[in-house]
Amino acid sequence: MKKNFKLIINGGSGHDDKDVAITKIEAALQAAGFGIETTRISKTDDFQQTCKKTVLAARNDNSTIIAAGGDGTINLIAGFCQEYAVPMGIIPMGTFNFFARDIGIPTDLDEAIALLISGEPRAAAIGKVGDQTFLVHVGIGLYADIIRNREKDKLRFGRFRIVALASSFWSLLTTRKAYNVLIETDTEKLHRKTLNVFVGNNALQLEKIGIAAAKDLPADRLSIIILKPLSGPKRIRLALLGLFRQMKLEPQIEQLIAKSFTIETKKKHLKAAVDGELVSLSSPLDFSCLPQGLQIIMPAKASS
Repeated sequence: MKKNFKLIINGGSGHDDKDVAITKIEAALQAAGFGIETTRISKTDDFQQTCKKTVLAARNDNSTIIAAGGDGTINLIAGFCQEYAVPMGIIPMGTFNFFARDIGIPTDLDEAIALLISGEPRAAAIGKVGDQTFLVHVGIGLYADIIRNREKDKLRFGRFRIVALASSFWSLLTTRKAYNVLIETDTEKLHRKTLNVFVGNNALQLEKIGIAAAKDLPADRLSIIILKPLSGPKRIRLALLGLFRQMKLEPQIEQLIAKSFTIETKKKHLKAAVDGELVSLSSPLDFSCLPQGLQIIMPAKASS
């Protein structure tokens, strides 16, 4: 039976030429004998409703969704694909593309298209905070401030990686707010004062800053990283350790690994960064890991 795809592409992700990308994706899949329908979402569209409608249509006609965009775009589409049990492929078109790179999807457009044709659907782990899906991370506190400031700077100076890095460094040096949190896992309760709590589902991102190696984060666990309050000079040290992938040497960082846990603060409503997008969450936050949560087209496993 002929396989069909439905492409959802975010017209605002990254700085790639979307018209060129759409033409290449459609031409390659049609040449390979696949059917494809494209939905291009602009800034004026209702992003969530358009994605939900397209994923439901894919479920009804047994199509596979293709999500083209950055981590935030892919997160939103993946949430609907998980909810409605629809398989998906990924065309990475964002600034960092942590999730795609972590599961072996190339960031080169032509190579990513080739993978849609040659790859196979395989289970990928996702995280949940309440009803919200996350593929890469959730940041509460400093990280949410970094994302907010980074988006402002990217609008002003352009959506380039150097802009994101410079903005993040400046936010790290200047943000002062600290939070009291209660973190409760199956085995312990922790009361901490923290600049930031970072919950990671992505081994590549943790490796990039030297927190842990991929082998240290099992597929059915999430990483909880707690950053204690730091003075100005210590924040510069933290940034340098992250730059040189040695953040595990920072004594003000505490790391836990758990499958499910809660985080509670005195504030009932929190701004959090979920896969790079700012959202409002209600405390307490219930986290869980779904190791078989999503079917994604990945490189085929080598035959033994």
